[in-house]
Amino acid sequence: MQLPEIPWAAVGGWALRALTRARTWWRRARLKIYFDPAETYHVRHVVDHNNQLGRFCHFMVRNEGKEIARQCRVRLMAVSALTPDGPVPAAGFVAPRTLKWAHEPDWDPRDIEPDVPRRADLCYTVDGIPVLIFFTPPQPSGVQTIFPAGGYRVRVRVDSENGGRDEATYDIAFDGTWQTVSVTPVL
Repeated sequence: MQLPEIPWAAVGGWALRALTRARTWWRRARLKIYFDPAETYHVRHVVDHNNQLGRFCHFMVRNEGKEIARQCRVRLMAVSALTPDGPVPAAGFVAPRTLKWAHEPDWDPRDIEPDVPRRADLCYTVDGIPVLIFFTPPQPSGVQTIFPAGGYRVRVRVDSENGGRDEATYDIAFDGTWQTVSVTPVL
């Protein structure tokens, strides 16, 4: 019995394509949301509120891949009020709402280099103003992103053109005193 002749050029082309796909998959941008208590809270003057002191709350995003994650955006996907019966959707909140990258002048997407963490603005409170404000662009009429004191559960998402996406859930506790707002990851 004679064995069939193997077309080595076709096998080599297939193997090269498979190796190229594997290398591309391994190097791709991979976004990861994480919580770092040392990077979560910052106190500074809020220009939009007569330079009153404000407490800003953040979450962190890292690109765990080898390629630059292009056009990354962060969004607030859900806000629920925490009640004794469990979370209930917050009245007036319409998702998704774009969040702002920290220390940026606008809400535009940004590239994220590999292993360079980026801070995303989640919410803030201001001295003398007993409300929790989510860091979203100006809202159309009827869309709510300012909430009274209370407990809230929020879901955030980060995505990019080439890096997939990640989501995280956080509980926010706010008793109406601007210095006491706290963020806790929900596992």
